[in-house]
Amino acid sequence: FMVVASIEGKKNAKKFIELVKNDDGILLNCGIGTGKTSREAANLATKSLDTIREIRDSGKEKPEVFEIQC
Repeated sequence: FMVVASIEGKKNAKKFIELVKNDDGILLNCGIGTGKTSREAANLATKSLDTIREIRDSGKEKPEVFEIQC
């Protein structure tokens, strides 16, 4: 899922991921994109998620949160 959020939402992403993992046993990834427009931010967030997958597929330990900024 994707959410357009403020800086405050970005700060709480890690806490939310940990809460869902601990309470519900669901593993989430969070791709964050910071851009001048919502569309640009969404594209960068998608690239962030792709980067998490590439790191995972390479056998390295993947981050739960990854951010790309414009």
